[in-house]
Amino acid sequence: MKRIAFILFVSIWPALLTAQELFPKTNGKGAWGFCDANGAWVIKPKAKYELVRSFSEGFAQVKANGLWGYINQSGKQVVPCRYKDCGPFHGGLAYACQNKSYGYIDTNGTMAIPASYAKARSFYHGLALVAMQRPDGQLVYGYIDSRGENVIPCRYSRAYDFSNGLACVFANGEGYFIDTAGQVWFGPFQEDPYSSLLSIEKDTALSWAFPAASWQDQRGSKVYISDKTVREAILKKKSQKRMMASRQRISKEMQDQSFSDFAQKYVEQNINRWQKKGEFEKIETYRNRVSDENRQLEIEKYLQEAKQAYITEKSGFHPLEMKLGSYDSENEVFLIQEEFFGDILVPVPIGQASYFKQHWPQADAKPAYTVADDRIALKSIRFMFPDSSVFLYDRSRELEHMEYEIDYHFDPIEIDMPAVSSSQPQPAKISKKHLSVSIGKSDIDVKIPETDVRRDQTFAIIIANENYMQLSPVPYAINDGEVFGKYCHKTLGIPLSNIRSYYDATYGTLLLAMKDLVDIANAYQGEIDVIFYYAGHGAPDENTKEAYIVPTDAYDADPAICYSINRLYQELGEIKARSITVFLDACFSGADRNGSMLASSRGIALKPQTNMPSGNTIVFSAASDNESAHSFDEKGHGLFTYFLLKKIQESKGNVNYLDLGNYIIENVKRQSVVINRRSQSPCIIPSPHLQFDWKQAQL
Repeated sequence: MKRIAFILFVSIWPALLTAQELFPKTNGKGAWGFCDANGAWVIKPKAKYELVRSFSEGFAQVKANGLWGYINQSGKQVVPCRYKDCGPFHGGLAYACQNKSYGYIDTNGTMAIPASYAKARSFYHGLALVAMQRPDGQLVYGYIDSRGENVIPCRYSRAYDFSNGLACVFANGEGYFIDTAGQVWFGPFQEDPYSSLLSIEKDTALSWAFPAASWQDQRGSKVYISDKTVREAILKKKSQKRMMASRQRISKEMQDQSFSDFAQKYVEQNINRWQKKGEFEKIETYRNRVSDENRQLEIEKYLQEAKQAYITEKSGFHPLEMKLGSYDSENEVFLIQEEFFGDILVPVPIGQASYFKQHWPQADAKPAYTVADDRIALKSIRFMFPDSSVFLYDRSRELEHMEYEIDYHFDPIEIDMPAVSSSQPQPAKISKKHLSVSIGKSDIDVKIPETDVRRDQTFAIIIANENYMQLSPVPYAINDGEVFGKYCHKTLGIPLSNIRSYYDATYGTLLLAMKDLVDIANAYQGEIDVIFYYAGHGAPDENTKEAYIVPTDAYDADPAICYSINRLYQELGEIKARSITVFLDACFSGADRNGSMLASSRGIALKPQTNMPSGNTIVFSAASDNESAHSFDEKGHGLFTYFLLKKIQESKGNVNYLDLGNYIIENVKRQSVVINRRSQSPCIIPSPHLQFDWKQAQL
C-alpha cells in the first residue's frame, strides 16, 4: 500500500507544480510577496501578510493576524489563515495545529489525518514524525504513514526525521538508527555532550570495521565517530546484505497481482477519501459534490490513474531479459524470446537482418507497457541501434513467423509454427459492485468490534517475524501481528501509545522490546496488565531441548543467537505485573508453518522441553510437543491466531480465559486435521504462582 500511495503521488502531483521557482521577498515596508530568480515580482507584496515561507509542492505558507494559511503560485489564498502552526506540503499533506493538537491537512485544507498528536513534523520517505503525550505528561515519538497508520509506534523519548531511509531515535538515554520499517540497524550509542560525535563501544567499532582514521577520539573503551561515518556504514551494509534479500522477499502474489484487484483497492481508497465531507464544507455543497454523476466521474478518473500506477509498479518487477531467436526470411521478422512476456516478433527488412543480428548486443530497448488480459503486458519496444536505425515491436501489429528444417538432400520441409497473436485485448474493467467490496483478507480482518472502554494501564507487546534473512519465511506472520494489534486497540480498548509492535524483529530488537517493557513496568511500579504476542519461528536446542524464539537475523536455529523461552518467562515474571497473558503462534519443534524443517541437518521434529511461566503469567501456545503450528491459507493467518481473534470478535472481547482456551483448542484441532492433515493441539500453561483465578479472568 505504501508503494501504491507513492505511485499515486508521483503520477498526479507533478501536474500541480509549475516550472517557475519563486522566492519570498519583502518590499521593505513590512509587506511580503514573491519574486522570480531575476528579482521581478510574480506575486506582489500584500500588507496583510506578516510573514511568508518558501513554496513547497506549489503552495506557500502565509501568516496574517498571527495565524497561518496557504496560497498557490498564482497568489490565490487556497487555505484560509486559521492555524497557530503548520508546515510545508510533502507528499500532498502538511502538518497543522488545531486546538493545540496536530494533524495533517490536504491541499484543500481538509483534515486528512485527525488532529490527535502533541507534536508533528513533515513527511519524509513516506513517514512523518509525531509525538503523543503519556498520562505522566512525557512525550513519546513515533512515525505514521500518509494514511495516518502507526507504522512505527510512539515509544521513543526523542526522534528525528528520516534521511536516506534512516532515522536517529532515542530510548532510555541510548540512541539507535532505524529504517522505515522500524528495524534497528545500529546501536546503542550515546551522544557526546561536548561535540557532535557519537560515542560507541570500541568492540562495536571494530565489528563494523570502522577505519582507525575515522576514530576522532578514544577515551577508555569508548570510540567517538561522526554521525556521517555511521550512516555511510549502515547504508553500505544495507546495500550489501539486505537489498538482495529484500528483492527476493517481494512476494510472487504482489508481482502477479491482477489489474482488477489492484485497481479495486486503488479506486476504493481514493473514492473513500473523496466522498468524505470536508470539515469546512456546507451540507448543500457536499451533496452537490458527491452526486452519483460526479462519483462516477471520479471513479473513471481514478481508474485511469490506477492503470498508470499499475503499469509503473508491475513493470518494475519485470525488467526485459531478451534472447535473439531465429529470422524468418519469408516474412522478414526476427523472433525474440522474452523471459516473462514470452515470444515477440520484430519486423526487420531482409537487407538489414544481418546488421540487426550482428549488433543485437549493442541494441538499446525502450519498452512501453499496457494492461491486457488483466495483467501487465508489453505494448511496444523501440530497438535503437548504433547507426541510429530503429526497429519497432508493436503489439497491435499481426505478424507471422515460420521456421524451416532442411534435410541432407536439400529438399525443403516447411513446418508451420503457431502464429503469435499480437492483437491487444481490451483492458480489464471493474464493475461498480467490486468497488464497494471490503479488501480484508478474511472475516476477522473486517468488522472488528469496538469498545468505549479505555485500558490506560494495559500494554501490548507484539512481535511478528515473517521475513527471515537465512531461514524460510513464516506465511502471514506480519498480517497476524497487524490484525492482533487492531483488536488490542479497537476491541480491548488499549491506547495506541500502549501497543508496541515489532515486525521482522532482529535479536537486538527483541532485547529493546523487553527492555522497553521492563522500563514501563518500573515506571508504573508493576500496576499494569501485559499482553505479549509472538508469531514467527520457534526452535529447540538439539542438545538440551530448550525452546527458543528465533529472530530474523539468525543464520540458523542456533540457541546462541536466539531468545530463550525460559528467559522470556523469567523476565516477564520479574516485572510483577498484575497479569501477563502470552500468546505464542509458533512451534518449538524445529518445523515451520508448512511442516518443513528449519535446519537442513535436522531430519525429524524434536520434542521441546515444557517451559513453565512464572509470576502472574498464563501462556496460550499454538502447538504441543513436536507438532507444527500451521497456517490457515484460506484466511491469510496462522491457524492459532485466526481462532484466537475469531473468538474475540464473536464475544466482542467479553470472554474469560477458560472459554477462550477451549474454543481455540477445539477449533484448531479440528481444522488442522481437515486442511493440513496433521495434528495441532494448542495448550494453556498457567504459572503455578498465579495470584488470580485464571479460568474466570477476562482477557
